[in-house]
Amino acid sequence: MIVKTDNPRYHRDTFSNAIIATDQQILLKHRQKVKQTNITKSNENEINTLRTEVNNIKNDINKILELLSKDKDGNI
Repeated sequence: MIVKTDNPRYHRDTFSNAIIATDQQILLKHRQKVKQTNITKSNENEINTLRTEVNNIKNDINKILELLSKDKDGNI
């Protein structure tokens, strides 16, 4: 059950004893901030994955170049 508090901007949930903000504008701003934070984290993860993949490709290219530079006897 939700009950009013001394401050009209908040109510209390008697089941969980949580304080709940009733200002819809603040709630929307909070949700936008959480969404933006999640997008930023997702972008950071994608960038880190791409960085790892590029490093792996560079290592593979270096190995290929090393193999191509060897002559038939295995000497460089």
